Amino acid sequence: MNRLIPWRISFHLLIGLSLGTFLFWPGVTGLAHQTTAAKLKSETKKTSVTFEPPNENEPDNTVGGASRDGGGVCLAENASSLSPSTGELLPLTPLNNYGLTVADRPTFYAYLPSSDRVTKIFFNVQDRTHQTVYQTEFSVHNPTGGIISFSLPEDAPPLEVGTDYQWSMVLMCDRKMRPDSPRVTAGVKRVELLPTISNQVGSNQMNDLELAAFYAQHGIWYDSLNILATLWHQEVQTSTNYVQQWVNFLSQEPVGLEEIAHQPLLEQPLLADRNN
Repeated sequence: MNRLIPWRISFHLLIGLSLGTFLFWPGVTGLAHQTTAAKLKSETKKTSVTFEPPNENEPDNTVGGASRDGGGVCLAENASSLSPSTGELLPLTPLNNYGLTVADRPTFYAYLPSSDRVTKIFFNVQDRTHQTVYQTEFSVHNPTGGIISFSLPEDAPPLEVGTDYQWSMVLMCDRKMRPDSPRVTAGVKRVELLPTISNQVGSNQMNDLELAAFYAQHGIWYDSLNILATLWHQEVQTSTNYVQQWVNFLSQEPVGLEEIAHQPLLEQPLLADRNN
């Protein structure tokens, strides 16, 4: 989401104008950064990103059996030392494995457990008739595991408004996909905001954390999650509480991902292999 850069520029510009020439005095620059960080931290405490499941029917079985059970043969060696959640592939979705988005090409997140044998991931999006809309493969270069992400690229067909889709990930052990390979499936539906709400979102009157809270309040799962993930990566630079916001969001009762909420969020998104 591209709202982050303009917001940060305008915010720091405001700080610069308010301090004027004092920014050039020795030691004052550091003070200005401390003030900025303190204000951002205060804002994160005031804003609570609470997910409210949407009031609409979940897709029926024509979409397929969505599953958060991502155990399998090539993760078996980790089973004895890890909890059920941290030893399995998991989609980052609410408990019902179904979420809404306003993006035509949303970003999907999943937890990848540690395994030296997982070398590739197969990703697939299907419509209600089980027709493949998009598919690709990724090479995996992080055997220690963590939370991975993938955004539908520009050459992928956009999701149609009001249509239910199913996305799935399959872990390919030793570059092979087998019937017992770890896999997960989840649902996604693109919706349009009401004009009054859309105008409010497009007015740029909300900062990014407030926008994440706004989407979560209206049941827009994928967009709220993606904003929080983007803010999570700013934690070191801004010294704010975005990591805790992320943890709280995943640990909510309708979500149920508290066991992996503290897992590392890999900064680099997955990129489709060029030969696919």
